[in-house]
Amino acid sequence: MKLNKRGIISLKKLKQQNYYLYKFYLRNKDLIDSKLFLEHGMYILDDIHGQETDGEYLRRYLIYHYGKTVNITELRKKDYNIYCYMFYKCGGVKYFKTLGFKIVYDKKDYVFKELEKRADKDGYIEPIHYKKDYNLYYALYMRAKKQGKSLNEYINELGYKIRERIDTGNDKNIS
Repeated sequence: MKLNKRGIISLKKLKQQNYYLYKFYLRNKDLIDSKLFLEHGMYILDDIHGQETDGEYLRRYLIYHYGKTVNITELRKKDYNIYCYMFYKCGGVKYFKTLGFKIVYDKKDYVFKELEKRADKDGYIEPIHYKKDYNLYYALYMRAKKQGKSLNEYINELGYKIRERIDTGNDKNIS
């Protein structure tokens, strides 16, 4: 098992692999931290005694586990406590960016997968209703507005056609 991951050494892993080196580190923490950083450019992640409230701890933790690109959806699933702390106490995505991370979401994939599921073989989909399909509607609506288009124009640009509603009341054959 490798201790060094992306320039950061996990104390939890160190304790599991070499308990005596871990104890030596705890006794000489300041000296070892400065030597590691100056000579090798490495940091220690104190994931045993670490506090979520420390911004440097969060930065090292995220780099160690996720790298410089953080998938917010994955972070929420795997490390919910850190996700909640960063979003509800630190200010969210802006805080991630100040720590130097690139932010990625899974929502984009969700929208395209959902449209693909709803489309028939000819590329037609049923109209997307605001009240019935709020999350999908809102995601598509926001993307359309960013491009300066209507929702229907944006959906057509993606390669789907919206099926005409049958219950429009324009039936002339009704007696």
